[in-house]
Amino acid sequence: MNMKKTAYRPRGIFCAAQFLLFALATGMALAQSEMSITVIGDTTAANHSNPALGWGWGQYLEAQLRNVKVSNFATPGRSTKTFLDSPVWKKTLSTPADYWLIQFGANDGRKGDERFTEPSGEFKDNLRRMISDCRGEKAKPILVAPPQVLGSDRKTPQGSLTPYIAAIREVAEEDKIPLIDLYDWTGQWYQEVGAGNLDTIFVENSTAYFTTNGAEQIAHYVATRLSGLIPQIQLAEKSRK
Repeated sequence: MNMKKTAYRPRGIFCAAQFLLFALATGMALAQSEMSITVIGDTTAANHSNPALGWGWGQYLEAQLRNVKVSNFATPGRSTKTFLDSPVWKKTLSTPADYWLIQFGANDGRKGDERFTEPSGEFKDNLRRMISDCRGEKAKPILVAPPQVLGSDRKTPQGSLTPYIAAIREVAEEDKIPLIDLYDWTGQWYQEVGAGNLDTIFVENSTAYFTTNGAEQIAHYVATRLSGLIPQIQLAEKSRK
């Protein structure tokens, strides 16, 4: 009687193949779930190697989030006008991202300077150009109102950014753009820290630049707001309080 032979498949090899396929599928799923965020702005958002300029929240944002890649193009001293005229703007446009965080205003109010823009005119126009170009690159814009600046007494906010903060809020409302309002939040935060303890978050003798501690706390707030605005974004374990 002829016996039909069945091909023998070693169980170990079969299981190994299954595991490999599972690992590849899992890796692809993780890669697909990774999000990318671009940060553009000025000094308080930028990456720094110069302690005199403090530390920017943008350089600590990625560590606050899970499975998110942050490309930080914020540049010290820039206004909306000088950022759009810089090579960094072209680099921003050529870098794929899911979301853009846009923070300007601190340097747009410098009258008699090439950086100056009128809050209700060129400043708003520049923000809208950034928003339009962001959408043109298939990304979603989120506006960020800059942190409050202290007065010369280094105890109370000076209020010089008020017209630009108003313009940012108007653009956010009129163009239906999410807003992370660092101006409002930092005003409350400074009060909680207390005038006598502001040196823990501001660089020595500075009224605008943050220590590592200060920048990390701002980054945590930005990350928390992002996780509320975007369901796919989650806070990293170490950032949870």
